Amino acid sequence: MLIATIGYISAGLLLRKMSHLPTLVCSASMFITASVSLLPFILFLPFQNIEISISSLFPIIYLALVPTAAASLIRIRLVQKVGIQFMSQVSYLIPIFAIIWAWVFFDTLPKQTAWIALFLVLLGLFIRKLKK
Repeated sequence: MLIATIGYISAGLLLRKMSHLPTLVCSASMFITASVSLLPFILFLPFQNIEISISSLFPIIYLALVPTAAASLIRIRLVQKVGIQFMSQVSYLIPIFAIIWAWVFFDTLPKQTAWIALFLVLLGLFIRKLKK
């Protein structure tokens, strides 16, 4: 989790520095880097009992191209235009909506750890406001 967080933050900072590059180039290089970094895991994991059919590949290709690539292009363009600070503030909405959708669709209330995490995020925002 820590490595993913560091990667997410460093990607945002790098995107801001590379605002002169086209959005498509930044997105493609991000996905190529992610694919290369995951390659060792694919080579060393056992895949004996996996059956791959053509019909199962279409949803995977769709999920890779449409929502993932489109979201990547939108995120990169926003970071290049408005900055990483705006994007980090927007990312606070993601867990809130995840909790709301889990409650609406699955009738699942957050566990105690989610409430603690929410408290820590709000505490961090409060402390940041105090320092200004």
